[in-house]
Amino acid sequence: MRFAMLFSGTAVSLACLLAAGSVSAERTDDLLDRMRAALQSELDGLERGHVAAAAALAVHGLTEAGASESLLALCARPGAVDCAAVSPQGVMLLVEPPAYKENEGALIGGQPQVQRAILSRRPAVSALFVSVEGVRALDFERPVERGGKLLGLVSILVEPAGFFGAALDGTAPPEGGVAAVLQDDGRILWASRPDLVGLDLENSLLAGGTGQTAGRILAESEGGAGGGLRWTTLRLYDASWRLVLRAK
Repeated sequence: MRFAMLFSGTAVSLACLLAAGSVSAERTDDLLDRMRAALQSELDGLERGHVAAAAALAVHGLTEAGASESLLALCARPGAVDCAAVSPQGVMLLVEPPAYKENEGALIGGQPQVQRAILSRRPAVSALFVSVEGVRALDFERPVERGGKLLGLVSILVEPAGFFGAALDGTAPPEGGVAAVLQDDGRILWASRPDLVGLDLENSLLAGGTGQTAGRILAESEGGAGGGLRWTTLRLYDASWRLVLRAK
């Protein structure tokens, strides 16, 4: 009878531990879903602003009256550095806000995202790079067309920590946890711990210090691992980013 009672008590304890683990996993998944929704909403808002700016420039022209207002409206997005009307040759013809007008005339046609947008006539996004403005940023380029003719591009340059951080303002991981947004080479663009920004995924220990888990995060669009680790994917244009959440 004593052994039966001990076994019964052990079974109950194990059941409680499993149930607690299940609840914890559900909470982690729920938080990851909410963070992903907030970030994707911000990306979708950037796209809507980008579409509106391209449509306005198609009407006004890249440098004519009304173009500056369209660029300034686009640059109201969180984390935006500047916005520009770019010629088909990759020259920044018009830049807003005024603090960055000194960059008008700069040639950015050699940048990969600019080349992709011009050649494909589809929107394109850069990886993190140092822009002609001297800022480490992401560049979103969108073609401006009128009657089937390419007039140029409209660009919005964003500082990723400010952009992603604004979307997640008020949404924090649990105590002892950490969340991060990575580009597809594993570089951390934003993290709830600022000291992780700029680090490589594997070196940051966000993946538990194992190359195998880091490889899974970069290879699989969504998934999970031990230690309350979960990840999912954000997308816009030809770019994708991993949102990673470690609960503890």
